[in-house]
Amino acid sequence: MRHDFSARTKIALARRAGMCCSNPNCRKPTAGPHDDPSKAVNVGVACHITAASPGGPRYDSTLSPEERSSIRNAVWLCQTCAKLIDSDEVRFTARVLQEWKWIAEQRARQRVETPSVATPGLLPIRVLVVTAGSFFERFAIKDVETIQGVLLPSDQVHMLKDANLAKISQSLLEGYDVIQFDAHVDADGAMILGHDTVSPSQLASLLDGRGIKCALFMTCNSANVIGALHTTDIPCIIASTSNLYVDFCEEFCRAFYSSLSKGFPLHEAFHHANVLSSQALTPSRDLRREGSLCISLRDYSGLTLRPGA
Repeated sequence: MRHDFSARTKIALARRAGMCCSNPNCRKPTAGPHDDPSKAVNVGVACHITAASPGGPRYDSTLSPEERSSIRNAVWLCQTCAKLIDSDEVRFTARVLQEWKWIAEQRARQRVETPSVATPGLLPIRVLVVTAGSFFERFAIKDVETIQGVLLPSDQVHMLKDANLAKISQSLLEGYDVIQFDAHVDADGAMILGHDTVSPSQLASLLDGRGIKCALFMTCNSANVIGALHTTDIPCIIASTSNLYVDFCEEFCRAFYSSLSKGFPLHEAFHHANVLSSQALTPSRDLRREGSLCISLRDYSGLTLRPGA
């Protein structure tokens, strides 16, 4: 027996998504005018996150009929994305669809509650990528190229190569919104910069009071620095909890910085990037399920990198 959604559930689902496709890489409007002035055209679909009946994509036998047909098990998509998710259930897991739904609803909430946030064009985001050692430098160069390629002005993205304690101390970090570190971090959270071993507390002292809005660490063990950075004024800290694959990092950077430049709050940019970068991996290399990234936002979950924010 198939457990479908009620008409009331479909209407609520579409409205909660802002009448747009919930795929963060699509976001196509799903409603518009009909030639008949008394009618409207709808190209949206209320899709089951886990299948409506046995044998369907992502079927979960533990759900009751009521749970299977509830709005909690639904995601609003355009017809193309609705076909896409059911054609590749290995890639488009229930968790991915739940994250799509969360992102879409947060985006719709932002548009409704704070319409003044909408900004034409792209925001100028200044980014500094810090790296040390030839092994990490090649990844940092790739990251810089990726960031420059996602609609950020190229002169807003810089790289500090062969970084050490003295170089960071002397750098004008105050002018940057995001500091990204592509450097080795040991099991104790100490960062190796040239011949210097920088402890988490030393790193916190270097970064505090600079007006940095986001610190991003893309190498293994770097989650160990988060505790020390809680003493700083940096609102958003993102760090890896495992050894990330290069393709994951590249896709994460592309989606994260693109979202920031379009005015997404930091927490939405993170979730958006985490979803899209996870999809870039083959199932055997799907790090998202292992919790490959973590984020610390403290009390700044709505922060955007808007000038003056």
